[in-house]
Amino acid sequence: MKRSVSWLVLAVIFGWQHTAAAETLIVKISGLHKPFGTVRIMLWKEAAGFPTQPDKAVAQKSAPVSGPEVELSFTGLSRGNYAAAAYHDQNNNGSLDRSLLGWPVEPTAASNGARGLVGPPSFSDAAFDLKQAVQTIQLIFK
Repeated sequence: MKRSVSWLVLAVIFGWQHTAAAETLIVKISGLHKPFGTVRIMLWKEAAGFPTQPDKAVAQKSAPVSGPEVELSFTGLSRGNYAAAAYHDQNNNGSLDRSLLGWPVEPTAASNGARGLVGPPSFSDAAFDLKQAVQTIQLIFK
């Protein structure tokens, strides 16, 4: 009994806790046709705001473009469903440029190769399950 209490006291003193797994998502981006600008990628955990409202994304990253491929990593993610969307900010103005009709004039891509018939892709078409400690997805700009 004394030994059990001792272990319990030590566990409390040293902050013995169960922590959620922190997963890593590697995003390989290809199909970049112009070797300049910045790739901006965002992750959403739910449909709200996907892919047109970056402020509703749970994570965002960017990387300079110097060739046809870029690789980015997101760390500390919890397991579950995500959808990714990216754009090639060719003029580095920090936003996706659009035509007068609202169509993107800079290249875009989404996870699972999702494309909307008219308008942006849906979250459900782009969703993937993050279920491994280290998982890789591919985004291809067309």
